[in-house]
Amino acid sequence: MKRNIVFLYLYWHFIELTQFLIYVWSNIIFFIWHYFTIYGLLKTLFWPYKRYRQYISKPFSFGQFFETIVFNTFSRIIGFILRVLTIAIGLFVELIVLIIGSFVFLTVFFWPFILITILMQGIKLI
Repeated sequence: MKRNIVFLYLYWHFIELTQFLIYVWSNIIFFIWHYFTIYGLLKTLFWPYKRYRQYISKPFSFGQFFETIVFNTFSRIIGFILRVLTIAIGLFVELIVLIIGSFVFLTVFFWPFILITILMQGIKLI
C-alpha cells in the first residue's frame, strides 16, 4: 500500500509528536513535584526541624521547662521556614516548567505553519 509522505509527516507531527511531548512534559512535572516532596512538606509543615526535640527530664525544674519550650518552639519555627522556602522554590520551578513547556509545545505544534509562512515571505522577496 502506497502512502503519501506528506500525510505521514503530518500524522506524525500532529498526532504522535504532540502525544509524546505531553507525555514527557507530564513526567517532568510529576518528577519535580516528587523531587521537592511538596505534598509531604505540606503535611509536616509545623513539625520540628529534623525532628529535633528536647524532653523534660525528671526531676522537674522551671529552668529546664522553659529551656525545653524555647528550644522546641525555635525548632518548629526553623522547620516551618525551611519547609515554606522549599515549597516556594518547588512551585516556582513548576511554574517555570509550565511556561517553558507550553512555549515548546506551541512552537512545535505550529512549526509547519511558521515554516510555510517564512518560506512564502522569502519567495515574495525574490
